Amino acid sequence: MLDSTRPSIRPEVGESIHSMVLRLAPLFMMSTNDFVQYALHIAGTIHLVVTRIEALWRMAELAGWNPVEIEARLIERTTAGMMIYQREVPSEWVDLRTRRVAPGVLASDETPYHRISWHVPAIECDLASGEVLVDRCPRCEAILGWSNVESVFACGACEFDIREHKPSYVPEDLLRQARGFHAFLDGTADRLPSQLQALDNISKAYAMEWLAYFVDLPIGRCLKPSFRNAAGGLVEAKRWPESFDHVMDRFLASAPHLMGIGTKAEMVSQLMSAIDRAGTPPLRQILVNRAISILSKSSLSGVTAGSRIFRAQRDIRRSEGAPSQPLSVGEVMRMDSMRAIQSATSRSPFGIVGIPHRSRALVNEAELRKQSAGTLYFGRP
Repeated sequence: MLDSTRPSIRPEVGESIHSMVLRLAPLFMMSTNDFVQYALHIAGTIHLVVTRIEALWRMAELAGWNPVEIEARLIERTTAGMMIYQREVPSEWVDLRTRRVAPGVLASDETPYHRISWHVPAIECDLASGEVLVDRCPRCEAILGWSNVESVFACGACEFDIREHKPSYVPEDLLRQARGFHAFLDGTADRLPSQLQALDNISKAYAMEWLAYFVDLPIGRCLKPSFRNAAGGLVEAKRWPESFDHVMDRFLASAPHLMGIGTKAEMVSQLMSAIDRAGTPPLRQILVNRAISILSKSSLSGVTAGSRIFRAQRDIRRSEGAPSQPLSVGEVMRMDSMRAIQSATSRSPFGIVGIPHRSRALVNEAELRKQSAGTLYFGRP
């Protein structure tokens, strides 16, 4: 409830902290920059306010708001990324510096305000109307930021009123995707399939990016996993493992023709290179295990020993003195697979060719990594 004795505004449903600061500052006879610096005690620009819980408490106190309601709008940095809607996501999933707006929506607002969901680049449109969000001034093409502005609808460079721009709208299927993605972020969506649901939030996010990229491989529009494709990737994540299996079926049937791959070993290497692009080790392990289960039943089974390769890596990791990062799947697959397995799982007293004799416990993975670009042979020279 608002304190009627203090100058204040009524926060709108889903309104961003940036927007609330812009609307609150004039009531205290201050510019936005002065309000941030002197009233909220933030030595910086407006985009820092949303990340500082003490600034939100101060703003709630000044405006007479319920601090619990304001805290729910907090977007804070974590060691791995950002926290939005109480969900941890990769840092690139949230853009606090660029002001993305829907001109038509702002024009129809009784009180124009910026929505929290507009901070998420993967959401291309306003969730209610489907209007495309713009991040550049239609007149001068300057990027819309939060510095030196006193309203959500004015260009900071030429002062053009963005509400005058003619709106455009996304197709209905993309609007459904955006709404589904927002529901995932705010925790109101259905759970993902059990394997993906068991992952941490960052790995779930990267699973969406990677599946959008992987499903598109036969077409080639997605050059790499990207946060911009996360909304479409969520659709594929909900279809796991069918979405993965479908691409694998096409891969096994058509890869030599589509990708110009001449040998079975190169086909597996191509697949493992794609899996290597998945963002976290737990996610890559799920993908590799699924690939192994499919490849072991195919004509590529003779060159696929993925489960044994990973067992060999685990053996090395558990050895005393093993350094930090394990070999990537692609690096292992670029070796002569069967010889690598035989050497890594054997107890031969002979070391790697060109490396002085040492116990298996002291084999340095960095040396494996360094030499894996060429042909590696294990065992006695």
